[in-house]
Amino acid sequence: MPTEHDQQRLTQLYDTLMEKAHEIVERGQEGGENLVKALQEAVETVVEMGEYTREEAERASDFLQRDLQDAGSYLQRTRKELGDWLHMDLELIEWSLIDMFLSVADRTRVELTRLAELAEQASHYQTGEITGPGTLVCDNCGEQLHFKHSGHIPPCPKCHGSRYSRLSKED
Repeated sequence: MPTEHDQQRLTQLYDTLMEKAHEIVERGQEGGENLVKALQEAVETVVEMGEYTREEAERASDFLQRDLQDAGSYLQRTRKELGDWLHMDLELIEWSLIDMFLSVADRTRVELTRLAELAEQASHYQTGEITGPGTLVCDNCGEQLHFKHSGHIPPCPKCHGSRYSRLSKED
């Protein structure tokens, strides 16, 4: 089980990778049109900086890619707003985080449609992983966990379950 320090470190890395991927997409560089390439470049950047190991960066990238694919799939499928996917008022979340997340999700919406099957598989969340803002529901008991910013997914406080699904307003 990761320590609280490890969890905070991975959460910070998740946000850093989102920032880097956002910068890559905004610059329109090679890979900026493709979520996977943008995240790979972001991973390389943070590993080269020497603050994180490749394993840490790839793990956080997997979490971020899962969230972006899930959001993009939802936005494409329903034509609804990001706030509906988050299942919370956007005013509760840092605007810089929303801008970065939405920028990357919007620019990769076409790609995410193509990856719809992966998004379905990626829509399950586990204790110990990192997630972005939104609401997760325990698959075992239905308890809701609300994330106002990126964070570590704990065991369910009600039943100690470890598997979650994302709750959207259409749910």
